[in-house]
Amino acid sequence: MKPIQRELLRDSFATEEIGHTIQYHLETDSTNNQAKLLAKKGAPHGTVLLAEMQTKGRGRLGRSWLAPPFSSVLLSVLFRPQLDPIRLNRLTMLCGVSAATAVRELLGLRVMLKWPNDFLVQSTAGEQGWSKIGGMLTESSFTGSKLDYVIVGIGINVNLDPADLGYTMMPASSLSAEIGEFVNRTELVTQILSEINQGYSQLAASENEEQEWDCVFQQWRRMLHTLGQKVTVSYPGGRIQGTAVDADLNGNLIVRDLAGNLLHIAVGDVSLRQDTDLASPMTEE
Repeated sequence: MKPIQRELLRDSFATEEIGHTIQYHLETDSTNNQAKLLAKKGAPHGTVLLAEMQTKGRGRLGRSWLAPPFSSVLLSVLFRPQLDPIRLNRLTMLCGVSAATAVRELLGLRVMLKWPNDFLVQSTAGEQGWSKIGGMLTESSFTGSKLDYVIVGIGINVNLDPADLGYTMMPASSLSAEIGEFVNRTELVTQILSEINQGYSQLAASENEEQEWDCVFQQWRRMLHTLGQKVTVSYPGGRIQGTAVDADLNGNLIVRDLAGNLLHIAVGDVSLRQDTDLASPMTEE
């Protein structure tokens, strides 16, 4: 398997807001961990960490993230935004939409999002339903009540056999398994960073930032495969079953429980109770 051509990336993003500085590692513990170390040393907004292998890759809720060497996209972006902490999830929305759009544009696959941070692909054969191909991990730090930095880690299965991943909580796949051939990871990383750059730059240049964020939210909402689905949500303090009916501007999932109550879930783990039920009015073609 070929390594990512980091010099091409550095040349492409040297003058951009996101990716002007790219740290490349053949092996590291976790790109998010390394990004946090750099952030504490004063690394600037837009710094990107990229690795070919992680020895301690992490997903949400402390889960491990497996990725054979030179097989995947493993990157983290350091943001230093002027954001109200309650709106922190906006950066997860932006990166989720950007990465999903990049895969769609480059490979023509139908990619959607499972709340709060997973990437799903619809099988090209149309028989296996939806499979997980990746996810995100967002971490932040504060100085007092002021947001200091946000790190969004992105991991996507690219050139690997899903059978090598072992047991997974939901069906897993990879981009190469879906299209039947190897994927150029340099092109994919370029596309992802370009999408993030474009989205963030539009926000920074806009005279109406709230209107631009609303556009990001609407894109993210249309990509939420979770909406319309029957779900089980495990969250701090409890566990509920119901239907995911919508999401709000801060990225909270709105669930109607079995008693008819509407609950706004800020943090939780969602399992789809009927993975084959895709008749959601919110899904996007």
